[in-house]
Amino acid sequence: MKRILVLEDEPEIIDVIDRFLSGEGFEVTATSRGSDALGIIRTRTDMDLMIMDMKMPEMRGMEVLRKLRDMGRTIPVIIMTGSVDTSKYVDELNEMGYSEEDVLFKPADLYRILELVNKKLGT
Repeated sequence: MKRILVLEDEPEIIDVIDRFLSGEGFEVTATSRGSDALGIIRTRTDMDLMIMDMKMPEMRGMEVLRKLRDMGRTIPVIIMTGSVDTSKYVDELNEMGYSEEDVLFKPADLYRILELVNKKLGT
């Protein structure tokens, strides 16, 4: 069973993604804090993928991605954002190995999320 970490600050979105992906056979762990997500990834080496929001109150998505890189951890990431202007972080995403194909705009279609999850996991 593939394990997915969801980092999102809106409980309703966490709930919908969790129920949908769990129903598709994935094990989902969710948190609303970037520091908690980093702790989970640091201690649980079995996480296969992370779905994360870019704008969160405690720690922005770019900071989470930078800290992941600094930890030396590579994990496939799907980025969600409510902002249609991704130009401010596209260059930095590219430098870290991510592309605009890794970005979904909210509200994200659940089947598009599933499509990207399967693509990233090679399933």
